[in-house]
Amino acid sequence: MAPTSLSGPVGWLASRVIPPSTADSEAEAVELLAPQAGEHILIIGFGQGLGIAELAQAKPNISIVGVDPSAAMTKAASARNKALIDSGRLRLETATLAALANRSGADEGAFDGAMAVHCLQSCLPLDSLAGALGRLLRPGGRFVTVTHGPTIEKRFGSVRRFMDLAGPAFTAAGFDKLRGGRGRAEKCHVVVFRGRKTER
Repeated sequence: MAPTSLSGPVGWLASRVIPPSTADSEAEAVELLAPQAGEHILIIGFGQGLGIAELAQAKPNISIVGVDPSAAMTKAASARNKALIDSGRLRLETATLAALANRSGADEGAFDGAMAVHCLQSCLPLDSLAGALGRLLRPGGRFVTVTHGPTIEKRFGSVRRFMDLAGPAFTAAGFDKLRGGRGRAEKCHVVVFRGRKTER
């Protein structure tokens, strides 16, 4: 997967100047993921950590692991969510999704759900994204991505082209119940894609 562009000095600056304007996208992702009591959830590209707080409030006893390649974002998100880290409910790593998925250990097949908001472009190609999620989610585990529509159009040419490519990639990686289309957040300027790892 390609590394995020928000690393090094760019990431340091972004962690300080990006406003919390994606809060409604984070809320939509959490709503669609519908975390349940006691679940173990992965947040991909947590950025400043706005979605972490949203997710933690959805159910008081879920546990969360977050990955983001930017050390600056990890520092900002850790400061914002210090109480969750201190309570043991949250673990943040400066790492890519691929690095987490390729690491042997307790995270393989450990997650009940995963969400990624406005970071899909950092997890391409789609077959790598699907494969990584396939290794990290348990059978029946769900994922939700929410991405700016213009980002999808720039990367894939159109939302329809994105859906045409994403469906086969995730099906091949063992996912079903795939759904996609325009989301409600940010005046419907986002694209939602979600699915479930096939039950065995």
